[in-house]
Amino acid sequence: MRTIEYRQGVKIMCPEEIAFELGYLSADQVLARAAMMGQTDYAVYLRRRIRELADV
Repeated sequence: MRTIEYRQGVKIMCPEEIAFELGYLSADQVLARAAMMGQTDYAVYLRRRIRELADV
């Protein structure tokens, strides 16, 4: 899984990203969750994906 994630640049089974794409969370809600996580790799990933998906 790590190899796939690295090569494709996306996380496998990212609950916040899935919830955003399905409309359960807004971009602001996902970014707020990422802010609570600080500068972890996962939080950085969430910020990047939301910017890509929502043009925030």
